[in-house]
Amino acid sequence: LGSSTLLVSTHDQREHANLGVKLIDFGFAASAALLDAEETAAAMRQVSSNPMDVLPLLTLYDLHGLGYVLLELVLASLSSPPDQPPAAGASPMLGVGGVAAAAPPGAGLDAGGGVVRVSGGRPPPELQGLKRLVEDVFRDDVTGGFRDYCLEEPGWAPAVAFLDETDRGGWQLIQALVDCHTTEALGRVTAQGLLELPWLKPGGR
Repeated sequence: LGSSTLLVSTHDQREHANLGVKLIDFGFAASAALLDAEETAAAMRQVSSNPMDVLPLLTLYDLHGLGYVLLELVLASLSSPPDQPPAAGASPMLGVGGVAAAAPPGAGLDAGGGVVRVSGGRPPPELQGLKRLVEDVFRDDVTGGFRDYCLEEPGWAPAVAFLDETDRGGWQLIQALVDCHTTEALGRVTAQGLLELPWLKPGGR
């Protein structure tokens, strides 16, 4: 489950009536019966000595991946249009990150530990780059440090405003999904529980 699962024909909001979406290689974490010995051993090291206890962990892996897919979709669809048009001869079906997905990583750390931005524009909403920012740069702090980082990017202002609705409920949802890569989330975070968040309720935004 990732951004490569979704292909869209355009990112231009003016062409929304002609938007085409293709879903490819769609799947969720494998069932316990399909795990090989190495995968089972790795999962068991995180939870317990009972092979059946890995099943809730597989669900968390899916929720963790879903968090980044949601984040990338919001940033890609609500950001300002790129400064440069697609190159001539580009494929008509683009990844969720679009042209920007092929750009250099959006940010990293300088020698002093500060965040370095790409000169001349916002960082591309590309899944691996977002994952690196959230986990390596901001230490999983989605609702605080990463949100503030996005707020300073003029092109991402509409996306930040969208996630800020219902007392920053969108950020809270993404934070809960991102946190699913930790074993502490076992038994605490469920897909059904996340659906109860106000941001996802009808009329909540």
